[in-house]
Formats: sequence, structure tokens, C-alpha cells
Amino acid sequence: MEKQPQNQLYAGEVPLSPMQQWFIKTHPEPIHQQHLTALYRCEAAIESSLLKNTVQYLLAQHDVLRMRYIDTEQGWVQWCADDIVDDVIGWEDLSDIPEQTRMSVLKARSSSLLAQLDVFKGPVFLVRYLSFGPDVPGYLLMICHRMVVDETSLKLLGEDFTNIYQALSQGEKVTCDVKQDAFRHWANALNDWVQAEAIEPAVAPWLALKGQKQSQEIMGQSEQGSYDGHIATTSITLDESCSQAILHALPDCYHTDAETILLTAILMAFSPLYESEQFYFMLEGDGRKAGRRFSRHFERSVGWFAYQYPVCLPFSREKGMSGLIKAVKEGVKAYPNDGLDYQLYRYRGQDPMLSEHLTLPMPALTIKLLTEPSNHSVGFLKAVDILDKGKQPEYKKYQNLLLSCQKMDDGKLVVRVDYNNQRVKQRFVEQMTQALNTALQQLSTHAETSNEGGHTPSDFSYVSLSQVQVDEMTARRPGLQDLYPLSSMQQSLLFYHWLDSSCGAYVEQIQLSLSGDLNLPDFASAWNAVISEQPMLRTCIFEQGTDDLLQGIVNQCHIDIAECAAPADMADWLLQDRKTPFDLLNPPLMRISW
Repeated sequence: MEKQPQNQLYAGEVPLSPMQQWFIKTHPEPIHQQHLTALYRCEAAIESSLLKNTVQYLLAQHDVLRMRYIDTEQGWVQWCADDIVDDVIGWEDLSDIPEQTRMSVLKARSSSLLAQLDVFKGPVFLVRYLSFGPDVPGYLLMICHRMVVDETSLKLLGEDFTNIYQALSQGEKVTCDVKQDAFRHWANALNDWVQAEAIEPAVAPWLALKGQKQSQEIMGQSEQGSYDGHIATTSITLDESCSQAILHALPDCYHTDAETILLTAILMAFSPLYESEQFYFMLEGDGRKAGRRFSRHFERSVGWFAYQYPVCLPFSREKGMSGLIKAVKEGVKAYPNDGLDYQLYRYRGQDPMLSEHLTLPMPALTIKLLTEPSNHSVGFLKAVDILDKGKQPEYKKYQNLLLSCQKMDDGKLVVRVDYNNQRVKQRFVEQMTQALNTALQQLSTHAETSNEGGHTPSDFSYVSLSQVQVDEMTARRPGLQDLYPLSSMQQSLLFYHWLDSSCGAYVEQIQLSLSGDLNLPDFASAWNAVISEQPMLRTCIFEQGTDDLLQGIVNQCHIDIAECAAPADMADWLLQDRKTPFDLLNPPLMRISW
């Protein structure tokens, strides 16, 4: 991406995201105190002119870094400025600071810069390079206001900074390898979506929760504890073998994602610690994954794309490991559009009555599944973790317990537990952490020793099946990949096939003349590669087991090339071939003769 002139920068109002609206309504303390910070040690010294140009590219590329806010009687308004202010960027010479006090100076400098964040006048994004001398590594400090970014955005900004700075330092053109849409496109797409989508199906799971009494309390929670308590932290680090089982082996076996497996482990850990029969918690999602729904690309977009939605799952204590994984998978799938509709209609819907019905008790536990550390090393920037862990972003004070499952750069999984030590007892956290570690190890063992797995009804979204029917079908057809109804024309063709399977009326033939030598094994391999790439060529008919006729796609099938002597009468041979019936239960429903 070439540097954009300032008069080409986007400027205008941008709708608030659901998470931003939740944040404004639930945080009474001054908004300007909210922030996210990343600190890096620089293996190479940063030049002040290149630092300025790099940050200007970031400000031009990511609209949210130029956001401003107005608190009106009708509510908060978010708008994007078209100016790039110089006070965002700073290069400070701290070479006179003694080595033994440098870390404390970094902490103090980080705290003092927070006062410069201003959501009303700007800036909402600050970058400072702190130099301790020519032969000493300097430090790069990035501070963003909480209203404009989530943790993933901070990670992306670190990566973009590295790529842009290196390109500029080498005299190369700054390019953007992946097409990305801006945060404003996502916010506007949500506006269109909430006006066009059918409301009742979108919010039905949460309306059902409204009439039930949910236990949002956890054992070990103190009723008298202050929400202003210190945020304590503990963590679990899984070894490589266990991490791979959770991330890959079990998701492949159960046709699901690693988030489902992690959630299963959490359910196993909390089961003996909860008094109720249901597990009620807040689950955080990432709106970047919704880009395909809007024909947009947000994978590397910066902004507050995170959102949260309440989930209620039965503990299913009587089910085995395999049954529990499937129950969790189906339970989460019951919340449409990955749960995004909850906050969307709760805070952006047009119906005040619906918004009231969607006001559910705030769970004590919030879960963030399979995130990446916001402050991680990239290129010549090495992440430094020296900031006071007790001074987490203010919004965490309103959560009693936060579980974050993070995938580290080395592929290992880390489960981090942040808790308010005035609201949650340390003994409870220790018991829960130990139980969670045990559950993760048990799931890893299950991946190594069990042959269980399989599909669940949500894998076949075009048809309505019970788990029993799914098990019967997958047992009859191993490798089943998808199921969907027959079209009206297919049903007609199948009817006539049953009347007379040898009539050949609906068998299509293509006759080709080939010149030159034919390598038959390569010819067969090429056709099987085509079948592998085209799902319809791996289709078969399910004749029994459901009320409706279905067609299924298997994940693989093989075709053999039949070698035949040249017939005396080609027309007669073609007629006889056409009348040879296909076995519709076994793909591929094609044959090739040579």
C-alpha cells in the first residue's frame, strides 16, 4: 500500500459495534482510563524519521486509530477523523537513566502516557520509542484506547509496524499482501444485517434463557467482595503432545474445532465445582470470522471486533468422554451466527422490548477460546512482559473470573486464569486450575487410546437428523462428508430408475477419440484427482433410514478404468453400456471404459 495523502483518508461517522455499546453502558468510571498496552524490546535501534513514517502508514491504513467520540443526549457517536496528528508519535532519549532503574522507568512512562489518551479530541493511539543509548536495546511502547481495539488488533499492529518499518528502512515500497476491509465496513454491515434478518430465529436461544433461572454464581465467590479488587493471575502450560491432541487430533476425530475440545475440558473441570445442573457462562467470539457472511475480508483488520454472548450448557455428567464432546459441540452450535446476534440485538436492535428481554444475568465466568497473545514477538520486536499484572484493563474488574486459552508461538497451549481476588477465593481457583489440567490430560489420553469420534447432527445442516440417525448413516457409509435433500428433478430421475433401472434413459455418455500413446495408470490417476476435487462426483443416494430421500457425499472414492477390446458394432456396445444399471448406493456414479 502506498502512502495515502491526508485528503484521501476516510472521514465520517462510523456505527458503534455491539461490544463498544456494551462497554459504554456497563462501565461507569471515566472512559478515558481504558487502554491496552504492548511493550517490545528492539533488537535494532529505531530511527526517529522512520518511526514517524511507519506510524503515519499505520494511521492511514487503519481508520480506527483516528477515531473520535461525542457523548450526546441521544447516545455516543463515533466518527473517524481525516487528520494524522504528530503527537501520536514520540522518540525519547533516556540514555542518562541507570541500567538498574530502566524497568521501573518503563513502567512509569507507560502509566504517564495514559493521561494523553483522549477519546473526545484524540489521540486514541500512542507510539513511543524509548532509547537508552546507542549500544543498548531500546523499547517500543504502543498504547491504544480500549474503545478502538481488541487484543487481536494489538497483535496485528505489532506485525504491521514491523513489516512497514523494515520495508521503509530498505527503501522498498510498502505493500499490503492481503486485501482487508476496514472496521467501518464491518460496523455498517452489522447495521444492514440487524435490519434485514428475521429476528425470532436469531435470538430464540436467549429468549428461552430469559424464562429460566440461571445460576451465575460460582462456588468460592464472595458476595461481599469489591469489584475494585486486585486482578490476580495463574496459568497452565500444556506440553507439545497434549497441545497437539487438543488442537488437531481430537478436532479431526470429532469433525469440530479446537474451541469445542477446550470448552469440553472446562466443562469437565467445573462440573464438580458447580451446584447447579447447568453451566452458565459468557463466551467471547471474534467478529473477523463473520467476514465471509458479508463478502468481506477482516482477518487482519484492526478494530474492536470481539463480542460476547451468554451460553448455557447441561453438564451431562452421565455421558462418557465421547458423548460429552458431542454434547458440547451441539450445545454451542445451537446459538446461531456464532453468538453474534445476542449483543447485536441487545444493543443495536430497533425494538426496546426485545432489548429488555435479552437482558440476562451477567455470568461470573467469561471464556475466551484459542486466542493469540496480544503482545508477542515479531521480527526485530521482542515482547516484554514487565507491566504490573495487577493493573489489568479496567473492564476486567467487572468479571469475577476470566479464562483465556492462548496458542503460543511455539504451538503450545496456555490457559490463563484472571480473577478478582476480592470476589473469588484463591482456594477455588487452585482447585479449578488443577481440575482443568487433569481434564486436558484426560482428553489427550482419549485422543491416543480411543477409536471413538464421529459426526453430530450439526455437521449436516441441510437436513434434520437425530444423533441416532447420524450414527446409523455414518456406520453404513464410513467417510460420509455431507448430506442434503434430493432436488425435485433428482427425485423424478430416481423414481424412473426404480421403475426400470436398465432403461438407460438418464445415462449420459461421452465418446472421445484419443491419439498417441496413453499412459493408463496416469490417466486413471488424473480422473481420480478430478473426483477428489469435485464433491458431486463423490455423491451417492441414501435409500433408507430417513423419511426423505437424501444424497450423501463421501470424502473419497475411487474409479477404475475398464479396458475393453474394440467392439465390432460401437452403437450396439454403447446401447448395452447405457442399459447397465448403476448402483446408486456406491459412488462414483460414473464409469470410464478404454
